[in-house]
Amino acid sequence: MKRPDKKIFRRIFVGFAPLFALVLAGGDLAKSQANSLNYFLNVKTYELVETGDGSQDTNYFPSAYESAEQVKTAFKIKAIQAEEEGLVLLKNENSALPLSPSTRLALLGQGTVKTNYSGSGSASIGGASYPSMKESFEKCGFSINPTIHAFYTNGPGKNYGRKTVSLIGQINECPWSEFGPTEINSFNGDAAIVTFSRDAGEGDDVAVKGSDTEDGSTLALSAGEDSLLRGLSEQKAAGKISKIIVLLNMAVPMETDFLFRSGIDVDACLWIGNVGSYGLEGVANVLKGNVSPSGKLMDTFLRDNMSSPAMMNWMDNADSSFSTRYANYKEDGLNTSQRYYASYDESIYIGYRYYETRYEDVVTHRPNAGDFDYDSVVSFPFGHGLSYASFSYHDFAVEKVENGYRAKVKVKNDSTQYSGKEAVGVYLSKPYGDYEIENGIEVSSVELAGFAKTLILTPGQEETVSIEIPAEYLKTYDAKGAGTYILSAGDYYLSVGKSSHDAVNNLLAKRDSSSLGDASLSQKIHTQASRDEKTYSVSLETGKPIVNRMDFMDMNRYDHRGENKTTYVSRSNWIQTLPVQGAAWVANSEMLADLAPHHPHEPGTQQMPNYEVNNPLQLAMLREKYAYDDPIWQDLLDQMSFAEQAYLLTTAAYSTVTIPSVGKPATKDCDGPIACVNTTTGSVLPGKNVIAATWNVQLIEEIGEILAEDTRLAGFNSLYAPGINIHRTPFGGRATEYYSEDPILSGYACVAEVKGLQTKGIVPTVKHFAFNNEETRRNGIGIWMNEQTAREIYLRPYEMAMRPSIGNCHAIMTSFNRAGAIWTSASRELMIEFNRDECGFDGYSITDMAASDAAFYMVYDDAYYAGTDLFLGTGSKTALDNWKDDPNFAHMIRESCHRVLYVIANFSCVMNGISSSTKVVDLTPWWENLLNGLAISSGLIAGISAACYIGLSILKHKED
Repeated sequence: MKRPDKKIFRRIFVGFAPLFALVLAGGDLAKSQANSLNYFLNVKTYELVETGDGSQDTNYFPSAYESAEQVKTAFKIKAIQAEEEGLVLLKNENSALPLSPSTRLALLGQGTVKTNYSGSGSASIGGASYPSMKESFEKCGFSINPTIHAFYTNGPGKNYGRKTVSLIGQINECPWSEFGPTEINSFNGDAAIVTFSRDAGEGDDVAVKGSDTEDGSTLALSAGEDSLLRGLSEQKAAGKISKIIVLLNMAVPMETDFLFRSGIDVDACLWIGNVGSYGLEGVANVLKGNVSPSGKLMDTFLRDNMSSPAMMNWMDNADSSFSTRYANYKEDGLNTSQRYYASYDESIYIGYRYYETRYEDVVTHRPNAGDFDYDSVVSFPFGHGLSYASFSYHDFAVEKVENGYRAKVKVKNDSTQYSGKEAVGVYLSKPYGDYEIENGIEVSSVELAGFAKTLILTPGQEETVSIEIPAEYLKTYDAKGAGTYILSAGDYYLSVGKSSHDAVNNLLAKRDSSSLGDASLSQKIHTQASRDEKTYSVSLETGKPIVNRMDFMDMNRYDHRGENKTTYVSRSNWIQTLPVQGAAWVANSEMLADLAPHHPHEPGTQQMPNYEVNNPLQLAMLREKYAYDDPIWQDLLDQMSFAEQAYLLTTAAYSTVTIPSVGKPATKDCDGPIACVNTTTGSVLPGKNVIAATWNVQLIEEIGEILAEDTRLAGFNSLYAPGINIHRTPFGGRATEYYSEDPILSGYACVAEVKGLQTKGIVPTVKHFAFNNEETRRNGIGIWMNEQTAREIYLRPYEMAMRPSIGNCHAIMTSFNRAGAIWTSASRELMIEFNRDECGFDGYSITDMAASDAAFYMVYDDAYYAGTDLFLGTGSKTALDNWKDDPNFAHMIRESCHRVLYVIANFSCVMNGISSSTKVVDLTPWWENLLNGLAISSGLIAGISAACYIGLSILKHKED
């Protein structure tokens, strides 16, 4: 028999040895990213083994629907209703709307064919189906001018459209000069529907300069848009167009000064926001009069978007961006996550809090109020919104009840033709006297305290609306004097109004006997004889003291401020405190240490916790039976190993891992503030600010429920939503993900949506905690403000969401930015002292997308020592080994596991089907088996071929 050629085995070895090495290396890499791989490959990682008799009812969160089609249908109904009630009719002259059924529509503007349905980033929904405006309007029965539609789809108009040049949005609207005789002659009494759209989303704020608009800001009118409106106005004057209606299809508030210009004759204007997958049907229903609009503005709409103190500060920056660089960023080698900051010098005067307060101070002749013409900067105030019906308010009264006040007002539909709903806002006015001025306490003219929405009122019908105002809303934070919440001495008023401006004028009529408003719609509710520093100095949830906690993010009180300081806007002297030049701060050596990662921590003196104790507990055994602080949870935690705890907490990107030792199943988390991004029905809600503009908490709760159903249908148990950061300026990139400029409207909307989501077993992860009011350079940007502003504006919606007696949410997501010099997730003051000690928050926190050290500042030790629970990244069982011998660290991550297990056990639909006798068994994913098989087979082949080659070589050597 002929001996085989040893060269064959050498070739086999040369082929399979590198494959073996590659598979080993690739396998190690894949296993280190196993959680992410399993998520994106939709791999089942565990199975349930029932060891009991199976008699326990484990359908803890039953669905209300039997099929995906039913879910999609129900989602569509709620999405259309959200748009119908959330779009805002800003202007409607000469009863231009509603349109008669026989009206033919000429759809003009790039927004007609390139409609904004959702935002970018986490608001970008894959797999969604979006009908065109033409399709939606025709479905409602409108006929569409075909010539004009063809102009935009196949004619000269096709060559135009929004684009981005060097990160700056260009409007690129088709000008009137492109319309030829064919298009112009096609108008035959049409109603011109002109749609203006603007893009905004995650990652960048809307540009304030560099765009092709009148002032360079993306939110101003472009030359093409101006020429289009003027050309149409000429056609209207010639009788070829019956009316001009503008739709503002954008999450951000465009400057609306064009509605008041000579030569532009717009009859009606509606803000419709980002409309989602079904919202255009709602828009068509409103235009036709099938539904009367009832939305109210969630932000102040302006003639001049640069007119607020926040924008005065912003615009002073060298590159007109949100952020400023520390003056020494080059010489001290600050990396990109350390060198930028923003100072919220405007204090509490955000949105209407500035415009209405400045207005009051001017009309009441407060000293140093300066020159301010309200009507020249404000187009439509916060809370403004017209209806086809006409509503009047009567018999306003306030009564003291057990925990606050009950405001009642009779709302009457005075119209003779149209039915509709009316949203009613009640506004609070607090004292502003010498003590407040001396101690730097700011008080706005009015602040929203509560709201309600009527049922549909037919012509002549009345409804008495009742709105509860908690007594604690009268408190004000006093950082300089009492160092806690106080009740200021003086008089407190509640005023009802159709907008914030209406409420101010009603207040002035009552308090100052002015003729600007209706005194009967305002009432003094309380007189505080002397300042009260005790009543609200402790948490109403926990009884723990409320004290100054945020000096570290106020540059005037920060321990390491050096020579840095700032001036906050004050109504005591508007002239001298409005921003005229942004701060030019230096990051001194102590601040540089704060900006650096890995802050020093004292090792704990307590005993190390127990690990891998053989207790017989399973997570389902504790569900709804034991309170969070019951000792039995410690027995469950004793069963976990340190490696399991590390794996659970550091590997939480869109999921959490299976922990068989305690019977914890893997969970799947979905991004999506306006839809589950992995929706299987293609269903997307209108933007969050559209939902807030409904001013209808019952509807918002129902929206939460159907969003939860769609999320569950896609196979997920948690949703990274809702977002409740404040619209600080009109230019925030993530406006479509956040509700409003007002914390109370944001808070109540969030509470309602959270309730709906939690009812169905979806864990809402409220985000982004905290102070994430910017997108440009968001990674590590330092946000500086005083404590009153932090508490009364930016943290207030989170407080409402987290407090068990109000929102009772059980998960939050932290932010990319810093609070002062400290990453929000690394601030014990925020994560423990505020969230847990004050608010009584019992849920878990998760970072925004992070991997320890990868972003220079998002590091494990800083976060876990400060009370953060989960990292939205890919960790490992050994990720926390550097700190495993520190008992303080060990107990912190053990408590983090406690919170995660408590939430999943009690509030997640992943527990459906798991009884107290169910075992959760890990499964090896198919890809891991495949890699193991490849490694074994390639290794064997390489080894055998090497052995054969060596053996044949030895034989050949002996023969020679």
